[in-house]
Amino acid sequence: MAEVTKINDADASASFNALWRDRDINPNTLDQDLRDHYADEWQQVLARYHANPRDFHAAWWYLHNHPIAHDGVSASFFGQHLDVYVAKVDPNTLTIEDATARNTCTQVWLEFGPMYFKEDMSEEEWAANHYNMWGGHPVPSHDVELDCGADSYEDAIIKLADLVAERYGDDRNKVYD
Repeated sequence: MAEVTKINDADASASFNALWRDRDINPNTLDQDLRDHYADEWQQVLARYHANPRDFHAAWWYLHNHPIAHDGVSASFFGQHLDVYVAKVDPNTLTIEDATARNTCTQVWLEFGPMYFKEDMSEEEWAANHYNMWGGHPVPSHDVELDCGADSYEDAIIKLADLVAERYGDDRNKVYD
């Protein structure tokens, strides 16, 4: 079972509110202020994750803030595009068998992939993208190399974070590899 971490004000979820609470908001520099804040927050999230990658809380925030899921300003698309499926599987094969009596083990399966943003695509690709009609939301992808599962949601998230770290590192540089 995953290790439990107590939530406190130092968490990434609370730090975004600090930007609004502790700063004078200048509309002329807001985008850059948000980018700087995200960059600082990402470094804190990285430190927590790499200090204890087996911690569910650290793994969740690593995925939530990872550059393959975050616009680098203020929005994460991780929760919106994470596919979760709960399955009964054969405990020996970890697959769903036709002989349903063999499917006695519950597994949580996850699918995910990097978000593709407007700057990742040509104008033609972006224009053809059906997400574009909803205000320019990123295009989700499914990277089958990230497909994973475990006996609990927490353990599946930890596995997914491991796979993202292994496949993409801590930035977007490997998205097109």
